[in-house]
Amino acid sequence: MDKQYNNKEIENVLRRYPRIKAKAEIKRKELKDLFPACTANYDGIGVQTNKISDTTATFGIKRADNSETQLQVDIIELFLKSLSARQFKFIELYYFRKYYPEEVMSHLHIGRRTFWRIRDDILAEFIEIVL
Repeated sequence: MDKQYNNKEIENVLRRYPRIKAKAEIKRKELKDLFPACTANYDGIGVQTNKISDTTATFGIKRADNSETQLQVDIIELFLKSLSARQFKFIELYYFRKYYPEEVMSHLHIGRRTFWRIRDDILAEFIEIVL
């Protein structure tokens, strides 16, 4: 592991996961029927727009962007599958649904110390498995 991650960064990834997953699904649907042009455009970069006018390259870039987003989703989903039911429920409530700690504690019937212990265990497992 080249970079040291702190708990805030990991928690931000977990909180953003539902949006990352939705973004990957939208991109997948957009790219489903997208194919590169069969004829080449030899202009290269447009003078007025400063954008690449090669549709095949544009197609490849869009596919690569989607692959990266889908890879993030796949990695997080593998991590989620490795958790216990209690840990998964904790993540669902605290990170995905954005419940306050007190709401999570009430829903899971746990105390404050157990809440923070479960959170710390999840973050440690995330570092071990994902990073």
